[in-house]
Amino acid sequence: MADDDPTPRPPARVVPPSDETLVTPPGGVIEPVVVTPFPPVESDVVPGSLHEEERVQQLPDGSVVREYDRIEQPALVRGRDWRPSIIAGAVLVVLLAALGVWYFTRSDQKAVPAILGQPVATATARLQDAGFKTQVTRRAGTGQPGVVLAAQPAPGEKADKGSIVALVVSAAPATVTVPNAVGLTQTDARDRLVAAGFKVTSAFVSSDLPSGTVTAQAPAAGDKVGSGDAVRINVSKGSATASVPNEVGQTGDSAQQDLAAKGFNPVVVQVASDQAAGTVVAQSPAGGQARKGAKVQLSVSSGPATTTATTDTTPTTPATSTGVTTTP
Repeated sequence: MADDDPTPRPPARVVPPSDETLVTPPGGVIEPVVVTPFPPVESDVVPGSLHEEERVQQLPDGSVVREYDRIEQPALVRGRDWRPSIIAGAVLVVLLAALGVWYFTRSDQKAVPAILGQPVATATARLQDAGFKTQVTRRAGTGQPGVVLAAQPAPGEKADKGSIVALVVSAAPATVTVPNAVGLTQTDARDRLVAAGFKVTSAFVSSDLPSGTVTAQAPAAGDKVGSGDAVRINVSKGSATASVPNEVGQTGDSAQQDLAAKGFNPVVVQVASDQAAGTVVAQSPAGGQARKGAKVQLSVSSGPATTTATTDTTPTTPATSTGVTTTP
């Protein structure tokens, strides 16, 4: 059968007929499928397969119809894809490098020994024996001079061998002049002493000075003592004496409340009196000044005394006269 297509083609390969490659039209003539391969290409890429399927059909009038189907397969890269292996290898190299840096730069760690409260010479020797260096800072304090007060890193914590352990060591306390606080209010006195670096303790005492006024201090103003020492101040709680009110004529309960409010200790004694029961008929002291907290005795009436009537039972003897004649 002649080929009407004038385009030159490479040598054809005849494929045996099969159900997949042949089409059987009614009343037509079937010809084998002709596959035309492309020439091989020299490259890193394997070219995809490309072929044509030709269907030939003879019509009833004797004419011939040819139909072509082009079938392509995608190209493939020759050999194996090494990209995942290259990436994995690069990651492994990085990990190995990091491991090597850690191994060659790592340092041994050790716990800082217990050194608080020890003399600085002893503490320094113990730290050096453990492989540490020391740095000493002295700070004035009230404790014994030359004793380790604190350490950083703290005892028990782990640190690299050869690293520095900073020590805080107590120094001899600095002397400071005590400022005056007498005559000031308690608040002002405390503020002045604390600002000078002292601790303050207070004691309340009876005094003729107004309540809340500092009456004395120890150590005295002008003394030189260690910074951080305690200074005691005496604070007035008011006068030690007061006027005793006269409670005679008042009820016992009212008199007791009044005396207690003025700082006295009332004591009640019941006495017989013509005054109404419960009335204060006398007190001691009756007035004047007395020490606060002193006892004031109140004599409170318990009512009139009870009297008992008596009857004379002595027999009466008739009077007898001598030398007297009585004429009836």
